[in-house]
Amino acid sequence: MKKIFTLLIILLLSISPVYAKKDKGGKDNSSSSSNSGSSSSSSGLGKSESKSAKSEDKAAEKAAKEETKSLTQNVKAPKGASKQEKEKVKAINKSLKETRKLENKLAKAKNDQQIQKALENFDKNVSKINNGQKVSTYVKVAKSLGLNASIGALQANFGTPQETGILELQNQIQLTNSLISSLPNQIQSIELTINNLNQSISELNGSIDTLQNEIDELNTRLNQINEELTNTELTEEQIEDLNNQKTSIENQISDTQNSLDNSQSELNTNTDQLNTENQNLNNFQKELDAATASLSQLEQQLNETVESVNIGKRDSGWTTVNLDANNDGIIDENDIQ
Repeated sequence: MKKIFTLLIILLLSISPVYAKKDKGGKDNSSSSSNSGSSSSSSGLGKSESKSAKSEDKAAEKAAKEETKSLTQNVKAPKGASKQEKEKVKAINKSLKETRKLENKLAKAKNDQQIQKALENFDKNVSKINNGQKVSTYVKVAKSLGLNASIGALQANFGTPQETGILELQNQIQLTNSLISSLPNQIQSIELTINNLNQSISELNGSIDTLQNEIDELNTRLNQINEELTNTELTEEQIEDLNNQKTSIENQISDTQNSLDNSQSELNTNTDQLNTENQNLNNFQKELDAATASLSQLEQQLNETVESVNIGKRDSGWTTVNLDANNDGIIDENDIQ
């Protein structure tokens, strides 16, 4: 009996830790605690990510607002400006102010209805300003292209790249860079052609000299035969043999002369081609030198033009944006994407 009681005690002690880990519902407390910790950690991570995303959104919103503020800063009338010039500057500043208000409202808009309302208010306000219709159209084009609205307003008031000459200078610079990039390859190709032609001309000159020497030797032999045929003591067989030799030599002279004429013709062709390629090389080299020299001048001219067009201390990037989306040379509602 004592032995049985001892065994029961041992059995209870061996299973008691298992019950200690379970709650009244029979669930494992350690597992529950672990899951709770994991859930809490996941929740904390999600909140952290959400907070970080909101912080980034606020930073981006602030940066966009600062950009708009910088682009739409007021224009100052020059000293000694006439009343008419001052009125023009006043109208420009009003259009920039309305554009700033529009951009900020669009940034805060939560739905299409609010966007539409912001655009309607903008149209209504700028319609009272000189050049208002143009400003409205340019702003809508800019927004449709994913740009800041102020870019449209600035170009409506101070000129597009087409009007200021900036686009033409950009195209000239692009063409010049293309020439500087491609001409060296063309020059190298021409130089290779010239080398091949010089080698061919050298070989043809050697061949012509050889053929001419052969003709000279054949003519010498022919003269000797003609001299021998004047001998009155020759037999008929000797005369016939000499005449046969003469005919053979004359045929050789004819064939060799044909080869010589062909070589001379090829030499003339190659010489003409060589002269042409040398002229092309000279022209390409001059073109490369001119392009290299003009590039820095064009870039300087572009910088000066951008500086003169860019009113105030705002970022000059707006001056080079091309709003002519359909490339028809006109900026109108057809450019709205």
